[in-house]
Amino acid sequence: MTDPNGPAATPDEPQAPQFGAPTPGAAPAPGQPAQPFSSPAPAPGSVPPAPPAYGAPGQQVPPQQPPAAPPYGAPGQQVPPQQPYGAPQYGAPGQPQYGAPAGAPMSPQDEKQWAMLGHLGGILMWLGPLIVFLVYKDRSAFVRQESKEALNFQILMTIGLVGLLVIGTITSVIGVGLILLGLAWVPSVIGIIFAIIGAVRVNGGGSYRYPFNWRIIK
Repeated sequence: MTDPNGPAATPDEPQAPQFGAPTPGAAPAPGQPAQPFSSPAPAPGSVPPAPPAYGAPGQQVPPQQPPAAPPYGAPGQQVPPQQPYGAPQYGAPGQPQYGAPAGAPMSPQDEKQWAMLGHLGGILMWLGPLIVFLVYKDRSAFVRQESKEALNFQILMTIGLVGLLVIGTITSVIGVGLILLGLAWVPSVIGIIFAIIGAVRVNGGGSYRYPFNWRIIK
């Protein structure tokens, strides 16, 4: 209700703010929170602008994350083979080492064959038995025994041949050396004959010892 005795209010005259109401544009009083800044309310009936479309020019596209890895043991995933429990590790005692010599034992047929070739190789003097001895001495005791016997005999025959040639050449000035040079073929022939006899004896299933030999190689 208005006071009938007071002056009448003019329609165009601004009214004074009420006591305690905040003045527009004025700083807040001490101890009072500041008024939040807010955008002007849209006019009634207006439509707010739509956000820009995904991938429009000028819009920052967030980086895509890589797909997550499937969980361990999922269907279709290859699981590495597992080492059986308690398997011996490389280098453990009792496990064959890499590069170790095989040293596989020979069969009886192979032993007889190479022992026979150890004797028959005496046709080439000491070279044939030496090859058989070096290759098979650690694989068969029988082959080592026969090839060593043939090698010692052929070394003896080689020494006899070289001795006759040297002595015959030195003594050839007095005539005796010509006889010795003529006998230089004898050790070679003896070596071939006994090499064949030893090969035949071993091929028949036995062992052979030369009637005379200088066993240098033990």
